[in-house]
Amino acid sequence: MERNAVSDVSEMIHNPVYTGIGPFPRLIDDELWIKCMARSVKHNGPERAYLKMTEAVEKSFGISAIAEMRARESLSRLKKEIAQVGPEQFFAKLLRNLRKHLAPLS
Repeated sequence: MERNAVSDVSEMIHNPVYTGIGPFPRLIDDELWIKCMARSVKHNGPERAYLKMTEAVEKSFGISAIAEMRARESLSRLKKEIAQVGPEQFFAKLLRNLRKHLAPLS
């Protein structure tokens, strides 16, 4: 696989818009995306998984809507929360919040 293909696949895995956020059609169900993110946390660490997710959302919407979310979130707090509740519960909650936050952009 070429480096660009690997990067594209990584971006797709980390991008919650494929669960049907905003104007994007649902291509993957929530549970599968959450499992992918949990696996990313295991392999990349919580901070990197979260940053990859926010970068993918920003690229999809072509705006910095996630920038304010990122500004409010401390990566050390995210790491602690993921450790406390587990990545599945953390990303399920995050997905619900993204739907609320990005719905007006549809």
